[in-house]
Amino acid sequence: MMKRRVTKLLAAIMVAAPAQGAFAQSANTACVWSITRMVQLFEELCHPDERNDYRATLDESVLALHARTKELGTVPDIDRVSNDIKGLLEGGLAKDPAFCQQGHIFNMAQAMRGRGIEWIKQDTVKTLAVPRERQVNGCL
Repeated sequence: MMKRRVTKLLAAIMVAAPAQGAFAQSANTACVWSITRMVQLFEELCHPDERNDYRATLDESVLALHARTKELGTVPDIDRVSNDIKGLLEGGLAKDPAFCQQGHIFNMAQAMRGRGIEWIKQDTVKTLAVPRERQVNGCL
């Protein structure tokens, strides 16, 4: 039940995020990292053989956001959290036969793909530029 609430919250944030950059200018870097990490893991699970610019850009974004979140210290053990997200997907959600065709994480991945590589790059840069004192608590 809690896992579904988390994915619904993350999906709502991703899909409802305002126009390019507005979310990034006030968002908690850790929140943006967690959303991007979840999409990255979804793509790895659902499209393991896909090698393209979108995936490379997604991977670069996750690495940069991970480093900034770690630097800010907003997630005390970010590596454990990253592994927990991975375990959540691999250990439960991905076992659903429809996981790669529907659901909240599928919708997040589709939204990110639809926004494109340039949007991902620009959003990452804008998120990384948010100073520590502008970081908000949680994902909202």
